[in-house]
Amino acid sequence: MSYENTTAEFRPELQVKVEEAMGIDNKFIADLILPIYPVTTRKGYYKRIKRGKGQLLSNPGNNTVNDPLKRAPGTAYAEVSRTTEQDSWLCVDRGIEEALDDVNKQEESRFFDIESSTSIWLMRQIRIAREARVAALIFNESVWGSAIESGTAFTQANIATIDPAELIKEAKRLVDKRQEMPNTMVIASEMWDLVSGATKFREYFFGTAGGSAMITKQLVAEKVELSQIL
Repeated sequence: MSYENTTAEFRPELQVKVEEAMGIDNKFIADLILPIYPVTTRKGYYKRIKRGKGQLLSNPGNNTVNDPLKRAPGTAYAEVSRTTEQDSWLCVDRGIEEALDDVNKQEESRFFDIESSTSIWLMRQIRIAREARVAALIFNESVWGSAIESGTAFTQANIATIDPAELIKEAKRLVDKRQEMPNTMVIASEMWDLVSGATKFREYFFGTAGGSAMITKQLVAEKVELSQIL
């Protein structure tokens, strides 16, 4: 039944706005994956020491016949040739603006603070663009190497046979081989829903009699020695 009141008066100043998608501001993760590094100049230079040219992982004593690290009295020690490189940064200016006509501003301001809301929306769009740039970087195979392929397709139909734990450990080993310290795993929500319900994944944590215990991202992070799963 509709409400009818012939004496009712429309009071727009008592209204509020109904805004969709407000939850997105709590879901940005780019700054957690690649935090902003503050610098005092727009451009600059720094030294870069790579694994190969920098001899960072070479073993000078890797000789089963003659140990090159041994030194006879009166002779010199073996030398290592190490090379450093110069790299640079250049900050770019990114932003977005929105024109607010005085007429529209006056009209909209009867319902909400349009200037404050617009600043929030503009910053949200800037952060969305940054999310896309970071996602393109971290999911780039040229950074990490070829993607790890599962022998079984990750689908709901294969929930009893897929083995997420083995793939996670293999991915972590690939990063470990670079002598880097992985601390974060990024996983899509759809994939997390599938992985967290996988039979072998549950057995990995709770054994064959794991019951209905919940698999959380914190639990997985602690098990595989990561700081966070996003």
